[in-house]
Amino acid sequence: MLDDRIHLVGAPGSLDLIPSSEFPARRLAELPLILPLAPHRLRAIVQQAAHEAGINLKVEVEVSGIATLLELVRAKVGYTVLPSTLLRGEVRDGRLQSWPLVEPAISPKLFVATSMQRPQTLATKITLRTITEVFARQTRRIRPAENSAANVA
Repeated sequence: MLDDRIHLVGAPGSLDLIPSSEFPARRLAELPLILPLAPHRLRAIVQQAAHEAGINLKVEVEVSGIATLLELVRAKVGYTVLPSTLLRGEVRDGRLQSWPLVEPAISPKLFVATSMQRPQTLATKITLRTITEVFARQTRRIRPAENSAANVA
């Protein structure tokens, strides 16, 4: 239903990289990271990517809230990793910069499950169609914004 790439997130000018250019996951070992506490799903995803890249993460700070995490990144305490949908306004307004992670790319997926044992009601069908349309619109809005940021820098 939703495929959203995970990005490295930092304060503007904190890395000598073009915003929105790809960032190899193995280089996360070089950076002080601010991550959610385990067993947060995002933390598990990032740790799995680090394992696949053969690195150990330097987790400097663990926080429980995304707002606190972003505030620490803006204060240049370190870097974090978040889905691009959470960054759209922050990056557009110049408060943060982001770089999609690659090698391995991290793209968590969102699914909606329905029963195969019961027929779908009209309300269920309408709800599923609406959810699909909303996510499709969101995805179309996100992708062009990421590409235009790369072209500006």
